[in-house]
Amino acid sequence: MRTTVILILASFFMLALIWVFDFNEPSTPTIGEGKLCTLNIDSVSRILIRRGEELIDISRIGSGWQLAEPQNARVQYSAVNKLLNTFENLCALENVSEKERAHRELTLQDYGLDKPETELLIESGQGEFVIHIGNKSIIGNSVYLRLPPHATVVSVPADFLDALPKTRNDIRDRKFLPDEQQKISRLEIRSPGKPTLTLNKDANDWFLEHPFIARADKSKTENILTALYDLNIEEFITDSAVDYAAYGLAEADNRLQTSLFGNGGQATSIVVFGNLIPDSDNLIYAAIRGERSVFAVTADIVDILSIGAKSLHSKQGYFMPEDKIQSIRLGNTKVSLELHKEDGNWFVREPYRSAADEEQIQNLISSLNNLPVLALAGEESRTISQRLFDAPEFFAHLDTDPVSTNMPVTGLTDKTITGRFPAIVTQPESDGQLIGKFQNSDTIYEFNSTISNLFALNPNNFREKTVLNINPGTLSRITVDLSGTQHSAEWNVERKVWTLLTPQNKTADARTITQILNSVSNLKAIRFVNHDNKGQNKFGFEQPKAILTLWMRNGEGLQKKIILGDISEELGVFATIQGQDSVFVIDKSLLDTISNGLAQ
Repeated sequence: MRTTVILILASFFMLALIWVFDFNEPSTPTIGEGKLCTLNIDSVSRILIRRGEELIDISRIGSGWQLAEPQNARVQYSAVNKLLNTFENLCALENVSEKERAHRELTLQDYGLDKPETELLIESGQGEFVIHIGNKSIIGNSVYLRLPPHATVVSVPADFLDALPKTRNDIRDRKFLPDEQQKISRLEIRSPGKPTLTLNKDANDWFLEHPFIARADKSKTENILTALYDLNIEEFITDSAVDYAAYGLAEADNRLQTSLFGNGGQATSIVVFGNLIPDSDNLIYAAIRGERSVFAVTADIVDILSIGAKSLHSKQGYFMPEDKIQSIRLGNTKVSLELHKEDGNWFVREPYRSAADEEQIQNLISSLNNLPVLALAGEESRTISQRLFDAPEFFAHLDTDPVSTNMPVTGLTDKTITGRFPAIVTQPESDGQLIGKFQNSDTIYEFNSTISNLFALNPNNFREKTVLNINPGTLSRITVDLSGTQHSAEWNVERKVWTLLTPQNKTADARTITQILNSVSNLKAIRFVNHDNKGQNKFGFEQPKAILTLWMRNGEGLQKKIILGDISEELGVFATIQGQDSVFVIDKSLLDTISNGLAQ
C-alpha cells in the first residue's frame, strides 16, 4: 500500500514539472497563426541593437529618443517608431522546433543562430524581449529568428531587416538643431570683419540691438531662424573631434558663429560654421559649441545668416510693449507734455494735472510704436546732422518707469534722459524731410514730415472727455436760468415725481427733465479750449445763454452749475463748470433741451 502511494505521488510530481515547464515557456504561433509576440510600444524605454562590432543603444528621453553614444545624439522618432511597429506586428511564416531540427539533421549554425551577427534587445514595462537574428532563407524572402531561451527557430518576412539600422548614423536625427525655434528670444550672429548682429524678441516683435537700435523686420528675422532650424545634416563627419581648428571651427577662425538664446536668457545653442569640405558639392563643416561632433551642411546657410543689419531693419520705428509703458513725454527744448500712468489709469501731469482719455493715450502709443521709417539716412547726412539733435524740433520719451517731475527738457544724451525715444529734426535742404534717431544709437532715419502731427503738445487733446458724471438718483432739484427767467423743479420723494417750483401753477415737463438727467449722467466734451480761467469772457459766459444748476440730495448747498455760452464753430456750445477753470465745447443738444425751461 505504501509503495502504491509513493508511485502515485511521484506521477503527480512529474506531471507538475511538465505543466510548469510548458506554462513558463511562451508559446510560439504555428505557421500563419497570429503575432510573434505582444508588445506595448508606449512602455518601451530602451532598445539595443548589436550588428557585429556596432552597438546602437537608444533610450527614451521624454517624448523623444537619444543615443548613448555619441552622448545625447538625437534619434529620428519615425525610425524608432517604424522599428517597434514592425516588431510588434511581426508574424511567423514557419516554426522549426528543436525536435524537428534534429529530425532534419540541422543545427542553429545552419540558420546562422549559433553565433548571430545581429541581436535586438527591447526593454519595456512588460520585461525584456531578446531576439537573435540569423541568415536569410535560400530564396531570400524570409529571415530566421530565435527568441532565447526558446530553442524554436522562427522565419519571418525579410523586410523586417529594413527596419533595423545598420549603424548609429542611420537612425540619427538629420536635423542640425532640435525643434526649439519657438523658444528662441535672442539671436547673435558673428562673422569676421563685420559687427556682431544682435536681435532680441520682445512680446511678438523682433528688434535690432546691435550694431544699432531699430525695429527688425519680423518676417525676415523669422525666415533666418527657420532656415537655421530647417538645416539638414548631409553627412556625419566625426563624433570625436579634438581640434576644431582642423575644420575651420575654432573661435578665432570660423566662418560664422550664431548664438541662440531661450526665453530665460540662457544660451540654448552656439552654432559654428567652418571651412568648405574638399571635393564636396557646396558643403561646409558645422558644429555645436561644446560638443565633439562635426557635421557637413550646405554652405548656403552662411549666405542666409550673413544678412546685414540694414537689410533687417523694419520700416517701422522702435517699439515698447504697450502694457509696460508707464509714462510718455512729448516736447522740444521749450515746452513739453507729460502723461503718466497711476494705478492703471492715465493722467495728464504737465503742464497741468487732469484725468486723461485712455483711448487717445492708446492711439498715441500705437502711433509712436509704429513710426513709419522711410529709410536709413546716408552716411553723408549722418555726419552733418548728428549735432542737430542737441536741440531737436520734437522728441518723444516712452518709459517703463514714471517720469520724474524734475527731468530736464533740454538735451538728448544719456546724461539727461533715460529710456528709449525718437528725437526728430528737420534735415537741412530736404524740403521739410524729417530725420530722427533713437537714444543709445547713432543711426539716423528718414521720416515722412507728416509724423510731426504726432508731436502736438496741446494737453487738451489727451484730456478725459467726460466732464460730468452724475447719478440722476442723487439729484433733489434742477434749476435752469434763461436770460433772467428761472425754472426750478424738485423731486417729490413721496410721489416719486418731479414737481415744478417756478414758474408757479405749471406742470413739470417730465420728458425735458429726463433728457437733462440723461445728459448730465455722462456729459462729454467735444474738445477742450483751455485749462485756466484766462479769457473766459470771450466764450459768452458774461451773458450766458443758459445756466443749469444741479442740486444734490442729502447734501445741503452741494451743487454743480453748468454755464452755457456762445455757439462754437462746430455748432456746439462753449461751456464751463463753476469752480473749475476749464472751458470746453459740448453738443448743443443740452442747450436745445433747456432753452424752453422745465414747464410743459
